[in-house]
Amino acid sequence: MIKKGFNIILLTVIVLMAFFACQKIEEAKIPPSLSLIGSSVIYLKQGCEFDDPGVSVTDDKDSDSAINLTIEPKTLPDTAGTFYVKYIAEDSDGNISYAERKVIVLIRESLEYEGTYVVKDSIFSSQSSTFVDTTSFTSIIDMKSAYPQWIEILNFNNFGPGFYAYLYHDSAGTINVSFQLHDTVIMGSGRNFCDTSGFTLQYSVKTPADSTFHRSTFILSGKK
Repeated sequence: MIKKGFNIILLTVIVLMAFFACQKIEEAKIPPSLSLIGSSVIYLKQGCEFDDPGVSVTDDKDSDSAINLTIEPKTLPDTAGTFYVKYIAEDSDGNISYAERKVIVLIRESLEYEGTYVVKDSIFSSQSSTFVDTTSFTSIIDMKSAYPQWIEILNFNNFGPGFYAYLYHDSAGTINVSFQLHDTVIMGSGRNFCDTSGFTLQYSVKTPADSTFHRSTFILSGKK
């Protein structure tokens, strides 16, 4: 009887040991929990930087800092199209989880710049070697030609309602301005505000008497 009872106890211990061993093996196979922060689809204008909202990662054993997170690709191409950002999380046991976000890069249209702008102008100071704010005024941007896509800035640089300059942009959204009348020449380039609130131009105004450099910030204040 004693031997039989001992065998039953021994068998029970073996079964329990096997059960807990299996439980540990199963626990070691649990991958990290990986979820996107923000939308799974993001729309982006060409020429604008992709601000990745990131992902949330948790694991049943490892801390967040112990999980190896890889993001591919590191940067997106500066071209219009549909791209995918893949997130790969690996815990200390080698378990891997995946998540993916779609990024749609759209071409910027000149028509988007139409509107009324409050302009803050700065002039380069040779004494301090910096741009100094001088004045604020209002300009209106109108579509001049659909193809090629030229638009004009009315009341450019606060020179009056009869003065205008042409503005166009390249495929990456970089803005360029060009104007020439008699002895006045304006040449320059700038960049978009990627939240579509406006843009910035840095340009030079050359006349027989002077040559000054300006940096103007065009802040969209309303659509016409």
